Amino acid sequence: MKLTSLKTFVALETRLLLLLLSGVFLLASCKRDSLSASGTTQHSTAVADSAAADVEKEASVVASVSASGQKAAVEKAFSGPLSSNGKVFTPKGEIRFLIIFAGFNSAEGRAPMDLWSADSTHILNIFDAERGGDPASMFYSDNKQFGVVGQPANKSISNYLYEMSGGKLKVTADVFKNPLTGKAERINISPQNLRNWEQANRRVLEQIKERFDGKFNWGRYDQRTNYPNYRFDNSASGPDGEPDYVIIVYRNNNKIGSLPTNFHASSRLSGAGDLKIRGTGNKMYSFGKGAGFTYAKGFYFEPSLFIHELAHELFDCPHYFAANYVTWNRFFLSNGIGMMKHGELTSSCNAWEAWYLGWLNLKPSYDITPARVPQKPIVVRDYLTYREPIRVAIPHTNPVQHLWIENRQRVHLFDERSTYHKDNLGNIIPEPPAGLYLYVEDMAPTRENPEPLVYKRNNSMRLLHAAGNYDYTVQKIAAEERIWCNLVGELSPLQVTNPMSGTNDISVVPGDYTTYKKVPNCSAEFLAGPNNIIEYNSSNMNTGKLEHVTVLKKGANFTYGWWGAYDPKVPGSTSVAFNQVGQGAGLSYNPPILPLQEYHSSSPNPGLSPIYLNGLSVKIVGKRADTGGKKAGEEYLVEVRYNNVDISVNQRFTGNIVQQKVPDTPHGYDINLKKGITLTIDKSGTANRHLPTPSKEFINPTSYTVEEGSISHQERNSAVVVTNGSTFTVRNGASVVLEEGASFDVKAGSSLVVEPEAKFSLGAAGVLTIHHGAVRLDKNSHGLFLEKNSKVRVQENGQLVLAGNLKAAPGGSVELMVERGGVLELRNAQAVNYRITIRPGGRLVIPAVANISLSSYGKINVEKGGKICLHPSAKVTGANAKNLAYNSDSLIKGGCL
Repeated sequence: MKLTSLKTFVALETRLLLLLLSGVFLLASCKRDSLSASGTTQHSTAVADSAAADVEKEASVVASVSASGQKAAVEKAFSGPLSSNGKVFTPKGEIRFLIIFAGFNSAEGRAPMDLWSADSTHILNIFDAERGGDPASMFYSDNKQFGVVGQPANKSISNYLYEMSGGKLKVTADVFKNPLTGKAERINISPQNLRNWEQANRRVLEQIKERFDGKFNWGRYDQRTNYPNYRFDNSASGPDGEPDYVIIVYRNNNKIGSLPTNFHASSRLSGAGDLKIRGTGNKMYSFGKGAGFTYAKGFYFEPSLFIHELAHELFDCPHYFAANYVTWNRFFLSNGIGMMKHGELTSSCNAWEAWYLGWLNLKPSYDITPARVPQKPIVVRDYLTYREPIRVAIPHTNPVQHLWIENRQRVHLFDERSTYHKDNLGNIIPEPPAGLYLYVEDMAPTRENPEPLVYKRNNSMRLLHAAGNYDYTVQKIAAEERIWCNLVGELSPLQVTNPMSGTNDISVVPGDYTTYKKVPNCSAEFLAGPNNIIEYNSSNMNTGKLEHVTVLKKGANFTYGWWGAYDPKVPGSTSVAFNQVGQGAGLSYNPPILPLQEYHSSSPNPGLSPIYLNGLSVKIVGKRADTGGKKAGEEYLVEVRYNNVDISVNQRFTGNIVQQKVPDTPHGYDINLKKGITLTIDKSGTANRHLPTPSKEFINPTSYTVEEGSISHQERNSAVVVTNGSTFTVRNGASVVLEEGASFDVKAGSSLVVEPEAKFSLGAAGVLTIHHGAVRLDKNSHGLFLEKNSKVRVQENGQLVLAGNLKAAPGGSVELMVERGGVLELRNAQAVNYRITIRPGGRLVIPAVANISLSSYGKINVEKGGKICLHPSAKVTGANAKNLAYNSDSLIKGGCL
């Protein structure tokens, strides 16, 4: 989709557009952990920063894992870099920022601007207390203004950092004042010959030096040793001759000279590395470490933008939850909660961010691994009130990915939205619901040796939706006045369930869409149809591209699902929060709990990394009013299991799926299909590649692989249906076991492959049906083992190739029937106790060098109208009129097939 005025169909207010920022980031060394299927932790450690001279020793918990996967917590002193030390400053203790308002001595710089007078000395209105502004709504100026944690008075940046840190961090700020008058004053500079904002920063500081050298108390803002870069805790350090954090805010919302216009803010104060300014007391100050912030377009000074950019500088925070639409090495975008998307669903940080910054420590019983599974349900109370999230390690991930569970009861001031309260026509956009918010994180499993996340972990969080994942159909695209006249995709009110590979109401719907552009009067002009490619860019860490629509409208109803809105009275509106007893995530739910997949975009066959199934499940087993005495809404009792491999509801699996061994399951099976349940292995209806297949689709076919040592089990009368070109493979050493009356149906161009040392066993009265599909048993395969009264049916356009053993229970009545349009090819096979019947229109092929052995009750009968191709060089032992019967009309001459 090549939109000339919008890249996507998501509704964007001016506030959101201004979040398309670029930041400047530095690197740190790294160490990450990995979790195997058994829970084994592996370590790979990069070289630590050699400049780490002053490192504070800090206790940390390191996991030691035995070969059996039993994990024990071992306390040790860790003296290396820690994420909780912060990059630009340590996020605890007291720190005072300095805010310098700047302008330009030019006609452009004096242009009218809302909320900021053109008067040469005026600062941004909200910070100008003398003219009715309320600077405390942005920053406090005195530590005495902070109240009790959990009872914030406003949504200022100072209060945000204080509340999110649990009272550990107190940030205050002063506006730069003329030291001669004691009044706030804007510093105006000439824009002449300025080519970038680094040069502008230097000119501002040079102006201050020229006017106030030796007269301004810079020491008030120098209380720490700058830029710990994770190596030490600078909250307890002393002055170093550099102000701790300086913010320059420019009066600008248009073009100023030759300065870049596509730049809004940067999480650095760069440009004055060698500049020195004399403060009071004849002390010299410099700015070489760049601790600070540049607001190029300062008319937009809101907490959301500042918090977003501060996160980049505070812990190398990458873009996630669809911030700037950065895709990186993924093929999804999901909205969510956190510093990158402050205000859209909630105004707080998320639990991973708080943990990584050292603002909270996980309770051992809430930090769950395969070797540390709770024996009873966990009580989950309101996150911002009690700060007790759950972290659950996801099996088969390396490095370890985690599922985070936060209870958000919407009782805290920062658990409210700060934007998208109403649409463009004044209609109220419903708030996100209270309940459990679940998200998968692939950022950092440890605080130790933090890596440069911004260069490695972009788009590495995904919010699970309680309503599940689906295949969506886009019915039309139109400019919608409600959504600020932006282009919106109207989705079908009905979707097809797709737990493994679908999308949801808070994620995007990727696709190759018709191209439009916006024109006046809130309408859209057609430019071109789909262009046989889904536009995709994975290489940019600041801005991304994945051609898509977002879920804002279903049929005629605006649901605003992308912003987490929920109104049960609106058809199609769904709750992203899990808040009902019985709700959960796992193999018997929609959604399941799966690790984030990587997208390999290389031509000619791009695709996603495999989906490794696991037995991890989370379920709400009870709820009640808050019992902690803080009136914090509802609390939930949550059951967490690692061995829940039962599929107890009809499910549809799509994608590149791998079934592996799951330890300690109650019955020894790694997937267990319950009695009467149907599992459909199907082709996805959601795009999973950006380049088309030879059949001009953007969807790779589904493959389901049972790996060595793994067992797929079907209880009585259950069914597996492999359809729409899917492939089901049973690897060497793996088993598929069907109990009495269970069925396995291969159809619609699909195939079943059983490798030589694999086993496929049909129970009594079990049925394997091949219809418009293919099944192949390799040479020396353990092959098909059938109990009495079981059946194998090869139907129209079905093909069964047997090069292994055909075994049946002694004395049993086992039938292999080839019906009209079906083909059975016997290569090197031993048919023991099998009755093979070729019905009219069916075909039996025994090719060259085939060696077929009929023994016990083994029998082949080609009925009239059936065909047999028996190559002259093929050998059939045990063949006589009794167990190999066909008439001359059935014999194909002149070559097989």
